[in-house]
Amino acid sequence: MPDSRPGITQVIHKGLGITLRKARAGGCIGASYVIRLVQRGELMARGHQVDLFVTESQPDLFGAAAPVYRPDADKVRARLHKILAEARAARTFPWEPARASLYRTIFPQMTLFLPGDEGAQLRFAFESEMARLETA
Repeated sequence: MPDSRPGITQVIHKGLGITLRKARAGGCIGASYVIRLVQRGELMARGHQVDLFVTESQPDLFGAAAPVYRPDADKVRARLHKILAEARAARTFPWEPARASLYRTIFPQMTLFLPGDEGAQLRFAFESEMARLETA
């Protein structure tokens, strides 16, 4: 029984909630047919065609995972001690508000690249200095 939709010629199989229809490929000259999975609206590959979208055979587009960046602990330590020394030497805030906000954000983050106790000690010293400068 032909379907009323253009290009559909006949129902091949109906069951299990799926209807397979034999359909003409749109706009092709000649009797080219494809099987369409009507429930999902997806085209099924023809028996003699290779499925180009099979995930198992698709190569990894990005290669191996990117290497993890670990900063030099000595450089981090030196930078943190420099910031802390500036804060200790000042009577009032030695930085513009934007710079002070930046240091409040990055100082604790930078201490995470140091051994645990050392990083915690520097964070405590920095917070103490910031509290002292706020009251000054």
